[in-house]
Amino acid sequence: MKKKSNKGKNTMPKINSDSFIFRIGNKVFDVIAVSLLWFVCCIPVITAGASTTALYDTVFRNIRQNRGYCYKGFLKCFKDNFKNTVQASIIFAILTVVSMWDISLALGGGSVISGYQITFFILWILAMTWAIWTFALTARFENNWKNTLKNGLLMFFAHLPVTLGMAVIFALSAMLVWDIPVLIVVLPVGGMLLDSFMLEKVFKRYIK
Repeated sequence: MKKKSNKGKNTMPKINSDSFIFRIGNKVFDVIAVSLLWFVCCIPVITAGASTTALYDTVFRNIRQNRGYCYKGFLKCFKDNFKNTVQASIIFAILTVVSMWDISLALGGGSVISGYQITFFILWILAMTWAIWTFALTARFENNWKNTLKNGLLMFFAHLPVTLGMAVIFALSAMLVWDIPVLIVVLPVGGMLLDSFMLEKVFKRYIK
């Protein structure tokens, strides 16, 4: 049997991995993959803190600074911070359950949303903003979970303009995902990316 001749065949051109389009496509893929990874890892309540810590670390180090692979970075940070975030995860989960219970009373059966439910929605947004402070600090600084939780609350009040900005970003993201669930594939990374620009300016003051 004769071997097939390669004569007349064109050689496949090499893909330029440094091209602008390739880099943009790569970033888009990273954003979607990391957002989904964060979402999946948040499903068990006790892992939500480690997942959010890993999300911040991945957004800052891998997506913003192009250091290493996003997925490996995410999983490593998740594993390294799991034990130190379980207690905080449970605390924020309890705050979420309490808030969602009251909010759901207004959303079900076509009832009119009252000032009471709006108040609980705002309190939930603020609690989640405290959570972002806490898990971002976990990603960037070595400390035990109690001190990190306390420092997150202190930062919350010490840097109110940043806290307000983060609260607005989280509230808009939550409402968008509620109306358009498919946005879960981009908004976790997108929202945390915006947060990171504000948070890193604050963190620079505390990094020795």
